Amino acid sequence: MIMISFLANCPGRKHLNDFSGVKLRAARRIAAGAAISIMCAAQVLLSGGAAQAVGANPWGCGATVDRPHQSYTNPHVVNVHADLKCKTRVPRYSIRISLYRSRWWGWEKIGSTGYKSGANKAKDRAVANWAPHGACHHYEAVGEFMIAGGSKKITSTVYNFDTGYITGENELCVK
Repeated sequence: MIMISFLANCPGRKHLNDFSGVKLRAARRIAAGAAISIMCAAQVLLSGGAAQAVGANPWGCGATVDRPHQSYTNPHVVNVHADLKCKTRVPRYSIRISLYRSRWWGWEKIGSTGYKSGANKAKDRAVANWAPHGACHHYEAVGEFMIAGGSKKITSTVYNFDTGYITGENELCVK
């Protein structure tokens, strides 16, 4: 596992918050020998292809978005997962995961948007998927996380892309 701290400008992205409340711009980083991810956070933790936001919060929460990939349970869809894991139970939380595909004009939102919300849990997962019917595309996943309790509300947005997009290889083809 490699920990990288950075603050960089990524055109087309607004300022976003990580779980420490620090305002940042999204950035693209490639780390030799590490999983490659695109995300927004004060500290970036690269591990096993998942993009994570980590930071100081009273519940010790971390947010991850894995790479969009061909589903292991249904080989005809592209899946992406957004996970919230905390050291203690969070009074309130929500997770929204959206999936986008590459088009000649930019990114198009596609498929289902996964959404989960709840209370007094230490972990949860939201899933988004789409059946491309044989089409080949690159995919972007955007996870929006919120944790709250008392007067404290913390948000984070985490981005990740399919492996081919990150490495400059072929688009993901799911039939």
